[in-house]
Amino acid sequence: MIQAVFRRRNGTIHGVTVSGHAGYADSGDDIVCAAVTSAVQLTANGLTEVLHSGAHVRAGDNIVEIDLPPNAPGGAFLDALRLHMELLAEEYEDYLTITFTEV
Repeated sequence: MIQAVFRRRNGTIHGVTVSGHAGYADSGDDIVCAAVTSAVQLTANGLTEVLHSGAHVRAGDNIVEIDLPPNAPGGAFLDALRLHMELLAEEYEDYLTITFTEV
């Protein structure tokens, strides 16, 4: 299962950690993993390469973390990622969970 944990500060999303594997299908055929991976890459690239927001992106084995500095532009990218992930989780609830933490 893929876990997405969105971090809020004063009610505003400033970071996300996405980890795990969906397990929807075999590697290379897993549409849930592909959808999540594409959305996370778009968000990371939008924040770092388009907005030059100073976002910190860390990628490791089965995990990606994105953190936006305070007062940096780009909150809309993280809100869009949240919405996209929520829609995917509605359709593929056995393969993707979303949680929120306030920090």
